[in-house]
Amino acid sequence: MKFPGELSCALAAPRLSYSCKGSRNGTGSSDQIAFVEALWRKSALNSSCVCREPGHEEVAVIDHTGIGVSNVARSAAFYDVALGSLGMRRVMQLPENDGADGVGYGVDYPVFWIDRFHPHGVKQHTAFAARSRADVDAFHAAALQAGGTDNGRPGLRDIAKGYRPGYYAAFVLDPDGNNMEAVFRGL
Repeated sequence: MKFPGELSCALAAPRLSYSCKGSRNGTGSSDQIAFVEALWRKSALNSSCVCREPGHEEVAVIDHTGIGVSNVARSAAFYDVALGSLGMRRVMQLPENDGADGVGYGVDYPVFWIDRFHPHGVKQHTAFAARSRADVDAFHAAALQAGGTDNGRPGLRDIAKGYRPGYYAAFVLDPDGNNMEAVFRGL
């Protein structure tokens, strides 16, 4: 999607835009800008998604993502368990002492954030990569145990519905109704 003043490979986050060259153009409240700037400064590149526009240097365009939640503490309790089953953990909290504004999950650096600044209740969908079918099963069980709602039991997805062969996934709704998925793309 192309955003005004940005290259066609741009990824725009609420209140802040990033181009494939990593430039920033922030608008919004000072609290929101400070929060997103803190994320930008403290995160390392995740090279799983790369800009491939003709003539552009190959750089990552997705560093991290996140969702707004209605209650950070309640959602963090859910994600601690659900994402813990996939080997992720809390790697950052804002503010650092209690995480009341936001919590970042990852392995070495945050790749998925929950925060109080972005709108909640918009029913986002996020898919997390699993290392195996067993990890997908574990994610589903852990997320349900942590208070999530089943939105698709673990299993192979139907290629007639557009899924690739070997697409093994499970879906769970988080406390705000966001659709969280764990997927293993293998045989």
